[in-house]
Amino acid sequence: MEKPICYFENYGTITEDGKVRSYKRKGCFRKTCIDSLGQEGITINSKRVLIKHLVYTTFVGSYDAKRECIYHIDGNMNNHHFSNLAVKPIDRFKLSQKVAEEIRKERKAGAKLASLAVKYQVSKAMISKIVNGLCY
Repeated sequence: MEKPICYFENYGTITEDGKVRSYKRKGCFRKTCIDSLGQEGITINSKRVLIKHLVYTTFVGSYDAKRECIYHIDGNMNNHHFSNLAVKPIDRFKLSQKVAEEIRKERKAGAKLASLAVKYQVSKAMISKIVNGLCY
């Protein structure tokens, strides 16, 4: 099933599993790019947009981007089917001291900042601050 992309109706359509079809490119599916956190996105009208955001807003509904985040229920960041996406509140102080110690141990063992950021759902900058002892 395809629907016009919510907020980008004049651009094209999107399938329920995240394939974007452009009106300008004779109905061809657009290629997507993976960012440094491993999230799939696309550029629409010079704006970088994550596929999970397009799928969620088009097939499920709106959400408050300042207070909520969209996540993959099964943990697979390549599964953008709308039934696999959910919204949860952003908890600004969600990491405990125990979790911060786990992050430091994993980083010392060689884990990458980006993978730790995805795992604990915080920014790479926050992981860096924790590892360097600037917070927690």
